[in-house]
Amino acid sequence: MLAKLRLSVEDTLEEFFTIVEAVYLSGDLAPLERTEKLRGCMEDLMERKGFPSDLKLMEASQTESCAR
Repeated sequence: MLAKLRLSVEDTLEEFFTIVEAVYLSGDLAPLERTEKLRGCMEDLMERKGFPSDLKLMEASQTESCAR
C-alpha cells in the first residue's frame, strides 16, 4: 500500500486496521467468506483511492528465488 498506492504510513495503518477488523476479528467466518470480505475491502480501498479494482499490486517475479 505504501509503494503501489502511494499511501502515507498513517493511511496504510488505518487501512490495515480496517481490513483486520472486517476480515480477521470475526472468528466465525469460513475461509471462503473471509476471502470474499478481504476482496470487498480491497476493492473498496482501491475505489476510494481512485485506482481500478484490477490494478496489479505486485509484478510477477522473474526468478523462483527469494528477493535479496
